[in-house]
Order: sequence, then C-alpha cells, then structure tokens
Amino acid sequence: WSHADLVAVRDIIECAFTDNRESVLYIEPNHDMWGGGGMISDLYKMTDTDIVDNGGGVEQDLGNSNYGYYSEIHLTGCRIWDNGGPSIDIYGDWAWDGINRWGLSRVRGAMVYVEGCSINSYASFILEGADDTGGSDWESVMGVRFIDNSIDIEGEELVFILGAYPDCMEMTAWAEIGHNRYFRNFIDDGLELMMYGGRNLNMDVIIYDQTFNRPLATGINLIAGTLVGSIETHQIFGEVTIDNVTIKDAGSNGINFTVTHREII
Repeated sequence: WSHADLVAVRDIIECAFTDNRESVLYIEPNHDMWGGGGMISDLYKMTDTDIVDNGGGVEQDLGNSNYGYYSEIHLTGCRIWDNGGPSIDIYGDWAWDGINRWGLSRVRGAMVYVEGCSINSYASFILEGADDTGGSDWESVMGVRFIDNSIDIEGEELVFILGAYPDCMEMTAWAEIGHNRYFRNFIDDGLELMMYGGRNLNMDVIIYDQTFNRPLATGINLIAGTLVGSIETHQIFGEVTIDNVTIKDAGSNGINFTVTHREII
C-alpha cells in the first residue's frame, strides 16, 4: 500500500493467507512531505490471522526521505508459520561511512506492536532514521512492544534496532519485551536491542518474564548511543528495567550494556 492520506487506518481481521509468492502484507510509504512541512499518519492492524506457507510474513520498508511520515503496525493473535522469508521484517535505506551505520528514512516515527502471536521464522525490527528537523512541532519516536508471543525459531536471534538520523535533535526510543516463550536455543545473542539518537536520546526499556536458554553469545545485549556529524553536545537519558528474567548457560556475558557516542567521519 502506498497512499497520500492525512490519517489512514487499515484493518485485517480473521483472515488466512497461504501459498502467496512474496510477503502477505507489504508496506512502503512514498511520502516526501519536506516541501510542505506536512505530516501523515498510518495505522495497520492485523488480528487473529493465519500467515502460513507464503514467501514472507509482514514486511515494511521505511524507505528514504519520507519526511513527516509516522506509522503504527499492530499484530495481535496471529500465527506466522513456515514462510520462506522472515515472519516480520522492518527495514529502510541506510548509509555507511566505513565505521558507522545510520538510517535514511527521515520519518517522524514508527511503532510496531506484536502481541500474542506464534512465530517460527526470523524476525527483525530495524526502525532507523527518525528525524525531527522538519517542523517546530515534530517529535521523533521509535518504539516496539513484543509481548506474550511464542517463538520457535531455529538458529536465529531477535534483533531490535531503533535509531535516529544524525541531524535529529531529540529522539525517543522505547521497547517493551516481555512474557515471551522461546522453544529453541539462540545462535548468537538471546536478545539484541540497540537504540541511538542523533544528538540526544531519550530511552525507556523494560524486559521481563522470560528465559534465554544457552545463547552462544550474550543473553541480553543492550547498546545505547548517539550519532552526530561533528563533536557536538550529545546526551542519553532514560531507564532500563529487567524484571524476572532468567539467562542460562550464556556463551558470553549474561547482560551486556554498552554506551557509545559515535561521530560520523
């Protein structure tokens, strides 16, 4: 779906998808609102739906230079099984200076809510490029809620990256990851969560009620930082809460927390 509505809502309820060649739901915004300073908001809901034996599950491309765009995706009570590609794949264009990577989407924000789902293929949440420089009332935020899910993924880890464009002044990132059941061991980290702002990052993380069994690397790998174009004032604010979590037989640290302020070359 690509559209030009100010606010749009799409509901998919109690549907079944099978034998489709590519992803069941593909979302790609094509909004460059920079010139007019406008804002666009989208909401997608998929509830009690089976996605089985397709080329992929739910896919969103945040693209490049989608100024003023904001989206929410809600997946509730869905079964995403035996698909050829990722169960959930959120990504966008990005740049690389040889050391650092950053997103180019320039969106106002993106939220993904996955609750009460059953998943047996790789899931990746890379929400990068948040930008608040397009208007005085723009607020940039990236967030993920991943709770009450059953995950049966062989040889993979869960990856969550929430990041800002380097010019972004204030970026809020939040993650709630809890009460999930994992039925297999992890090939790398049990959980990798990275958050980075442009100049300033406001972060809020809660991880609770789950067990990470025998990850080959770290049980929970948390990375927070900023990314600026030169030596400028940069700060990180926020809180990380880990409650009722068990990490067994990790190949490295149980919990690894790294703070890094990076400068673009």
